[in-house]
Amino acid sequence: MVQRASGAVHSRASFHDLGAPVVGDGGAHGGRGHRDTHRLPADLQHPALGAERTVALAEVVTPAGQQRVRGSERDRGEAYDGGIFWRWTLNSVVYSVFGSVLTTFVSALTGYALAIYRFTGRRVMMGVILGSMLIPGTVVAQPTYVLLVKLGLNNTYAGLLLPALVYPFGALLCYVYAQSSIPLDLVEAARLDGAGEVRIFLSMGLRLMTTGFVTVLLFSFLGSWNSYLLPLLVLTDQNLMPLTVGLTGWNQASITIPGLQTLTIIGSLLSVIPVATVFLMLQRFWRSGLTAGGIRM
Repeated sequence: MVQRASGAVHSRASFHDLGAPVVGDGGAHGGRGHRDTHRLPADLQHPALGAERTVALAEVVTPAGQQRVRGSERDRGEAYDGGIFWRWTLNSVVYSVFGSVLTTFVSALTGYALAIYRFTGRRVMMGVILGSMLIPGTVVAQPTYVLLVKLGLNNTYAGLLLPALVYPFGALLCYVYAQSSIPLDLVEAARLDGAGEVRIFLSMGLRLMTTGFVTVLLFSFLGSWNSYLLPLLVLTDQNLMPLTVGLTGWNQASITIPGLQTLTIIGSLLSVIPVATVFLMLQRFWRSGLTAGGIRM
């Protein structure tokens, strides 16, 4: 009884310090205590509550406490509402657009060279390309990170764009498509007309490889847009992170900050729009490629 009474005294003192009204409980002097509009709930009037818990509950019940809670929520919202999401979106667009274009060009150039030219080591190179497709990306992620750190390319755009240039699947797909769509007689005729190798590739090879080129472009764009492990290892600056890493961080932080869960869901929904837009823009090239063989000359 003595301990319960002392706990009640400490609870009353805590509410006096916060400026909150004291609710009378009919103590030893028989006083009823003054009534106030900000009356505590019945479950908070129990004298067994400790002083620390009473202070914490008073932060929510009293007007001053509610104002402090609203202020902390506002500060928390400003910390995550500084436009960082649009920065992540811009970074993802830069990584995906520039990375996919460069990757597709390198893949098309590699596939064209393997299909048109006959040189020593061609079969070995084909075997290396096929073998590299069997290695998961997670296996080479850490060696790639170590190499980029030694080159001083961590926390840079080039640290993510350069590794994307190596795309074995794209090179193999361009090789298959170039071998089936570019006749060697046409290349020989262009050489007889005085066209150089670079001009033949740019003006004739790429045109005939349009459908395969666009297919590799879409696959590389999706791979760059959904890339997560390498940006997570290479980038530590929040202003350089793509959407995948940023939204994953928000999702993990939403465990302690419930407001971020809504932002994460909306951000994930918005991140689908660029992918759908690119697919709708490129589908006409597949349609034209599928119907090109059905034209009667």
